[in-house]
Amino acid sequence: MKKINCPDFGVRDTFDSCIQSYKVKSKKREYKSCRPELIAAEDLYIRRKKSESLSFISKSQRVVGTIGKSQMEILYNRLKNKRNSDCRQLYDSLFNLAPHNICPLCGNNQATTIDHYLPKSKFAKYIITPINLVPCCHRCNNIKDHRSAGTAAKELLHPYFDDISSYKWLNAEIIKTSPPSAKYDIVDKEETD
Repeated sequence: MKKINCPDFGVRDTFDSCIQSYKVKSKKREYKSCRPELIAAEDLYIRRKKSESLSFISKSQRVVGTIGKSQMEILYNRLKNKRNSDCRQLYDSLFNLAPHNICPLCGNNQATTIDHYLPKSKFAKYIITPINLVPCCHRCNNIKDHRSAGTAAKELLHPYFDDISSYKWLNAEIIKTSPPSAKYDIVDKEETD
């Protein structure tokens, strides 16, 4: 995994862009009622990730009032599908965070999709939160699927927050056989502290 820069915009920006051109005034008003909740959720996400405890964020398909997962997915689709708009520019700028358009998770394939670090199927409040939207390849996105960690120890590395470039996590030992072979071991964190 390669650390990449965090988006320089937040959920205020994605939310406002997504509802800006909403034509149905009653629906737009309904969406606006959840804006403070989304902003508070983004702040919680940042605090929890800095303390390595995203796994403690409660799963919920409800945001506030009548706004839930399906309504937030509508906003996400506006973010991702709206051509030549502020929405699409924000979505495209997420891809620009992956250096040379390479997936930061595997470091091999092109970043062609966006992964919801906290899955949209379980965390409705984070469906359009930029720091939860990670550019990656289809393969990595499919492997992760809708899984989320149940404990802090099982949390996946997060490309916006975790930098393991100087962390020794793998040992390799060359075994003198014919032909030579190698034995690999994962280094336990306690061994390096």
